[in-house]
Amino acid sequence: MDLAHLVHAVRALSRWAPALLGLLLVAGEVPAHPLAPVGFALTEQADGAVAARWRQPLPVRAGTNLAPVWPERCQTPGAPRTQVSERAVTLTWRVDCGAAGLEGARVGVSGLALGGINALVQVELRDGRRFERLLDGEPAFFRVPAREASGWLAWNYAGWGALHLASGWDHLAFVAGLFALLGFSRRLAWAVTGFTLGHSLTLAVAVGAAGAVSAHWAELGIALSLVVLALELARPAGAPPGPLRRHPIALSLAFGLLHGLGFADALRQVGLPAGRVPLALVSFNVGIELAQLALVAVLAAAAQAWSRAGGRSVRVDALPATAIGSLGVFWVCERVVALL
Repeated sequence: MDLAHLVHAVRALSRWAPALLGLLLVAGEVPAHPLAPVGFALTEQADGAVAARWRQPLPVRAGTNLAPVWPERCQTPGAPRTQVSERAVTLTWRVDCGAAGLEGARVGVSGLALGGINALVQVELRDGRRFERLLDGEPAFFRVPAREASGWLAWNYAGWGALHLASGWDHLAFVAGLFALLGFSRRLAWAVTGFTLGHSLTLAVAVGAAGAVSAHWAELGIALSLVVLALELARPAGAPPGPLRRHPIALSLAFGLLHGLGFADALRQVGLPAGRVPLALVSFNVGIELAQLALVAVLAAAAQAWSRAGGRSVRVDALPATAIGSLGVFWVCERVVALL
């Protein structure tokens, strides 16, 4: 974008200056979704005790009171061993859960709904059987089954992928921006699918665990991509198409790659076994792709209804760019501060 087009973009965005302030206030109260979930792991030991590990990412939303939901048959744990880093606080215990062990016990996490975060709960029995559940909202618990149903883990992660998109303002803004840029077209479908493709490329990183990128840096890259997309949307109507309009799949591919790197890093940090990461990412991607296509269908229906109602007579040319750009700038500043 040359200087003249940049000046035009700034003038166009300034028309919606009051909306900018409101959006920044909203962004401060409703953050983009966190990539790292709470991790709660229970492992039966050979001596009959249970080793428990709780990992809570930092920072935590004000007013949040996250806590493990212990099995009823377990004794109240004593003071944990505590380890604090810049990214998380980790607590560990040894708990007596009796001769019956953890099979059939209720395990979970409280406070997720107010915290705006998910939880990955893992249970490993003495005989090697292993169970994982992704929990969200209240009540957030499950009972440890005798046997894992076939395909449950894949279904669980696909559902989380769809929920992840629906609860992530940065991702929703990105898809909405692509729709505003390209309209309801085949190029839009390819661009949206480019996100999933970029996300899938992280499988090699997740499996090899080499070249991992911190979720904090990935989140900063996601915010920057929103700013770039907003500047492209703000180009004057008569200007030649910019590189993002000509090659939208490039931006969506990069966005998906950054998002996937952050998600893979989050799974490693919370303790998901390397052997389960590929299935988790593939299922997660399927859920995201289906949710993205559903969002595009909703946006297309809304745009058609707006057009039929005569909405084109109202000047809203700069609104998508202003909304996406202001949110992107806010999150860039927020994430840069978090890295300092």
